[in-house]
Amino acid sequence: MKVLLYYFTGTYNTLFIATLFKNVLQLNKIDAEVRLIEGKDKNVKIDADIIGIAYPIYHHLSPKIIEKNLLKLNIENKKYFIFHTGKSDSSLNYASSYKINKILLKRNNIFCGEYHFLMPSNYEKKTNIELINCEINYAIRYVKYIVRHLFDEKKYHITIKNKMAYYLYGVSLFMYHINSFFIKVDKKKCNRCRKCLNQCVNGSIIYNKVKKRIQFKKSCIGCFRCLYLCQCDAINFALFNTKKVLKYYNFNELLDNYLKSEKNDLAKLTLSIKEKEYFKKLDDIIHL
Repeated sequence: MKVLLYYFTGTYNTLFIATLFKNVLQLNKIDAEVRLIEGKDKNVKIDADIIGIAYPIYHHLSPKIIEKNLLKLNIENKKYFIFHTGKSDSSLNYASSYKINKILLKRNNIFCGEYHFLMPSNYEKKTNIELINCEINYAIRYVKYIVRHLFDEKKYHITIKNKMAYYLYGVSLFMYHINSFFIKVDKKKCNRCRKCLNQCVNGSIIYNKVKKRIQFKKSCIGCFRCLYLCQCDAINFALFNTKKVLKYYNFNELLDNYLKSEKNDLAKLTLSIKEKEYFKKLDDIIHL
């Protein structure tokens, strides 16, 4: 039995959840592989019994690279499940998978569930450490619960509201393509390390040898990985330049804190009502 965790990530929150899945699966003696979705993927061999499709939520949608790659890949007659990450627990997050499910179900694949993980925001200046610890805590428990029910077949259903949201929010993603024409890299700040170029999954960044500078193509999908990796703060993201990406969360340290701590008492934590409702809902699901 083998599980392929096929993921896309901008600032590595989704990779963290995919890695959690891999570790829990392997503890249950199930072979698991974590594989990055890249723009160059085509005719890649899918040698797994069940496939996990993972991605961050962008404006209640999946990154377009997910849908494009699934159209290229020969995935047929497989079981699959979907999990996504984001900073809000909106029901509209489930609009993100509409096209993904449409592609996979048309090829006789079997739907085995869809799950959302609340994860730290990479764009807020202030972070609530209690909230982050709680998110990691519940992510681990939720992954364990999902793995226990991973191979259970389910009926896919999308509400009319979410179907409409899929198309309405699609307009907002188009703004990132428009924004691509205006992204600038400060030559004085840039140290030419090319991390942004080498790590751009969509191949949207090039090095202009004549002008000796990094440039963006019009295919940017707004994942902000380049901002995450740039140590010089050299990228001006034009229309979206107000988004200042936090460099990283130390997930290993957060995991250590989880292992040392007891179960969180939600009543004592300084969380918003919506955040407490999300964790309470997970409690009800996984019977903790």
